[in-house]
Amino acid sequence: FELWTEDAFTAPDGAELAPSREAELEGPLAGLDLEPGAVVQVVAQGTDRCHTGAQTGDSRPVVLRIVEPSQLLSEITARLQTARAAFRKAWEEARSLEDEMLLAEAPRTADWLRRHRLIDRTVWQTSRTLDDALRERTLNALIDEQAEELLRQRALDPLQELAEGEMRAQRATYDAGPGPDDLPEVRRGQRVIVEEMKRVLDGMEQWDSFVDLVNHLNEIIRLQEEARESIRESR
Repeated sequence: FELWTEDAFTAPDGAELAPSREAELEGPLAGLDLEPGAVVQVVAQGTDRCHTGAQTGDSRPVVLRIVEPSQLLSEITARLQTARAAFRKAWEEARSLEDEMLLAEAPRTADWLRRHRLIDRTVWQTSRTLDDALRERTLNALIDEQAEELLRQRALDPLQELAEGEMRAQRATYDAGPGPDDLPEVRRGQRVIVEEMKRVLDGMEQWDSFVDLVNHLNEIIRLQEEARESIRESR
């Protein structure tokens, strides 16, 4: 089958077009009755408005493989667990950095900024991973509204607020070149970062426990239904 969408874009006067452009397409794969193992190939095609004649080019194909819902859920869960482990490691590094600040007599700006950047990178990567996982589970009907809201409230929203708030503010403090008199402010900023990261980490663990409980209850219900069906068939 072929599914087309158009995304027209014209650069402002005097501006150059970017060498690439992202467009989002949601295809109705659910209605195609595709079985696990089937392969879907996605190719983007673009046509320009060259004054000498339109030119068309195709992107490299992206291959999507249809899998069982349980397999997809396991893959998403594995990515979330990896992200959580990386975030915990970053939180531990943030605590270590705070301990070092408490013993310092003056800011060690170059070293602290380098470590802050690494922590900040993990915060952003974790935020993107959670956002992508939530979207993927939602599009594939692998999450209910309660679990989605819990993930947003306990982890995703606080994580984005941390990235755009205190992490950015602390970076601005380092960029300003803090002196000995600014050390209390640097320490305060780091204390908030450590506390907010711990709150996010706890939220991720609470959500994971909630999902495990829901999955366990669903499995019990499934086994009960199978038992009832077996009893009915035996009568």
